[in-house]
Amino acid sequence: MHIQLNGSTVEVNYRTVLKPRYISQFKYWGFTSDTENKIFSGNVENLKKLLLYLSESNITFTISDDCQAHIDKIEA
Repeated sequence: MHIQLNGSTVEVNYRTVLKPRYISQFKYWGFTSDTENKIFSGNVENLKKLLLYLSESNITFTISDDCQAHIDKIEA
């Protein structure tokens, strides 16, 4: 799973089948799904919450450089 920013949108690119509970959580936060391209898109305001959720759920992910820069800005 790779997480990147596209303007004020967070894009979650996944290559494996996600468990229904993860999909439900993404949708609860307002993420929309593009199943053909295997991408969830949502508001950047949910980024920190998303990363915490993925970490606590032991889901392996990577983040783009611009995503890391946004996180650093939030924590500064």
